[in-house]
Amino acid sequence: MAYSNNDDLFICISSSELARITGGSEIDYDKVNQARNSGDSIIEAYLFGRIKLDLDNIPMIINKISIDLTIVNLFENYYSFSDIPNTIQRKKRDSINLLKDIALSKINIFPQNSNKILVQTNKV
Repeated sequence: MAYSNNDDLFICISSSELARITGGSEIDYDKVNQARNSGDSIIEAYLFGRIKLDLDNIPMIINKISIDLTIVNLFENYYSFSDIPNTIQRKKRDSINLLKDIALSKINIFPQNSNKILVQTNKV
């Protein structure tokens, strides 16, 4: 099971931009799923054996990292023969740093007031 879904992704990136970076006039959901699986495998690599995640109740920060890494992977694929935009490089760096901090227990991903919703509105 993935740590994010397409509805989560559409909060952060427009469907037209998603279609563009997946290589066509329509969204290639196979590429999106491949990018998400790759991003989620990075999350698992950092957290395996350190933190147990309930897949029915994904912490918001893990959901955000999954979304960001999905976007990063899509952009890296799209720009494979040219420079990747700085904002995308920053997303990747920030996501990896968050995962490192979570793995080292510097960040609590299970806050007591977990009823707050993390929403990112700036679309790429």
